[in-house]
Formats: sequence, structure tokens, C-alpha cells
Amino acid sequence: MTLADFEKSIEEKRKFLLDRKTFYEMFEKGYAPLNFDADDKKFAKKIARKLLKNFKNYEILFRKSPSRRGYHFTVFKDGKQVFLPFKKVIQIRKRIGDCYGRLECDILRSKHNLPIGILFNHKAKIGKKFKFATKWRKLEKVGDLK
Repeated sequence: MTLADFEKSIEEKRKFLLDRKTFYEMFEKGYAPLNFDADDKKFAKKIARKLLKNFKNYEILFRKSPSRRGYHFTVFKDGKQVFLPFKKVIQIRKRIGDCYGRLECDILRSKHNLPIGILFNHKAKIGKKFKFATKWRKLEKVGDLK
């Protein structure tokens, strides 16, 4: 990826509030993004069903995680990523479902006023190439998870 490609990708993310700057600005105000992580396809389908049912007037975006085994989901309203107070985000993630380890870590992080709701865009193992998450796509139906 060239520097120009990288800068273009950051500008695209800023349009939708998916960039780090917005993430940390909202964190400073006590807000976190409403997003979810599923470590396998079966769990991802459960989360997708609940999101589609409970967030009918919202847009749900998804992507395959860098491992390619799991999925990430995020919630949008009026073309912008949804940010809510920490406690509300944790409550919704418990109700809808989320990676247990991620949820437990975020509960602990929120108690110490640390950022929560982080979804990693890439994964690296020592001596191996980076693996990147796929692009975000709109979730229309559970069958979109392929």
C-alpha cells in the first residue's frame, strides 16, 4: 500500500467515523462504538440475526476478521457509526452476544477508564505477513455471511 493509498483509506474511514481520531475523541467524552466480534461463523450468524431483529432502523456493517475465521459487526445510523456511553455498549453487547474474552476485557477496561470496543484491522505473527480484515459491507440478511 502506498502512502497515497493509505491517506485515501483514512479519509474514507473519516467519512463514516471509523478512524482512530474519532474513536479517541468519543472515548474522551465517555462513548464507545457499538460493535461486535464473533470468533466463528456459527456465532456470527447468531449475532447477525439479533442485530437485524433489534436494529431494524439502523445499518449493520460486517467484515471478516483478519483471521478469516470470525466476523466483526458495527452499527450505523444516518450514515454514521453509533457511539454510546460505555455502560450502554456493554449492556447491549451482553444481550446481543460478543466474543466472551473481548467482552470481559472491555468490562475491566471500562472500570479503569480505558478505551473499549476496539476491533483490529490486521493481525501479525512474528516472522509472518500481516493479515487484514476484509472491507466493511452492509448486512442485509444472515445469508450474507459467507
